[in-house]
Amino acid sequence: MDANLEVLKKIFDIKRKEQEIKKTDLELKSICKENCDLKAELSNTTSQIVEHKKTIESLEKENAKLAITKEIVTKEVEILENELKEITAELNRKKNEHKTSFMAFQNGNVDFSKEALLFLNKDTSDLTNTVEELESAELAKENSKAKFCDWKN
Repeated sequence: MDANLEVLKKIFDIKRKEQEIKKTDLELKSICKENCDLKAELSNTTSQIVEHKKTIESLEKENAKLAITKEIVTKEVEILENELKEITAELNRKKNEHKTSFMAFQNGNVDFSKEALLFLNKDTSDLTNTVEELESAELAKENSKAKFCDWKN
């Protein structure tokens, strides 16, 4: 009977070891599945990082272009402002000349000959052209500012 008992003990040991092997096998399969899931997540995260880097590079290039455009527009606005100042100064000069001529005429200090009237008529025409140039420069300045604001937004 001792032999039978010994055989039964060995059978139980074998069954217990089989159960341990099955349990270990299930744990290994679970670890492998978790490992595969982590690899997939890592791959997905890596892809997202690559896409974000591309987006950042694209945004940096666009930002550089916008900085250059801003610089160009700023210079154009400066040029237009200088032109506007010059035209305004010319307009004020001509306005003062006409005011002086008119006051002299009112005071009777000037004898307007045909040539003087033609000169005044020409000067008035120049003044009208200067006003039109001033309005055109002002409009160009506003358009540049509007384009800059649109670009900025």
